[in-house]
Amino acid sequence: MKRLKLSARSWPIFYSTGFAVLILVSLAAGIMLTFLLSGLLVIPAAKMLNLAGTAYGLIGVVVLSEAVVRSDRIKRFMVIWVGAALLWAHTGLALGACIGAVIVFFSGRPSAYAAYGFALSLFSYVVLIGGVVDATVTYPRSVRLQELTPRHQRLGLIVLVTGLALQLAAAIIEF
Repeated sequence: MKRLKLSARSWPIFYSTGFAVLILVSLAAGIMLTFLLSGLLVIPAAKMLNLAGTAYGLIGVVVLSEAVVRSDRIKRFMVIWVGAALLWAHTGLALGACIGAVIVFFSGRPSAYAAYGFALSLFSYVVLIGGVVDATVTYPRSVRLQELTPRHQRLGLIVLVTGLALQLAAAIIEF
């Protein structure tokens, strides 16, 4: 088993311009999403959870698919680039949602309180799951966790289970 060497040079994603653009776009998307949700009289939580769960499930299936599992090069791309991009896109979206929640909270929009609750829930989720992904997939601290194949499997498992949990929550809300 080949161990990955973790250093600043092996993580070029953290220094790329495209990555900064991804964070800025996800911040803007979080602000816009919160602003749009605050304008609705009733926020369709179950539909949003089902949509997000389906997207996570699809990403999880792609990450764990046989075509990806066979190639170490694609696995490395999934773990380093896709894992980090998902982590930072979620962080930017959650921070943008919190910024948007503060803006709509003082603007008097119809569902400002619900949008504020959505933003805090999203931020809590990102802190919890993002910490797990960061510590076990994108930048594992333990030498035991640094092998490529288990990191790839953990990424797929986390994304797939998250998608299923979101769909289950949507079904419970609709019930």
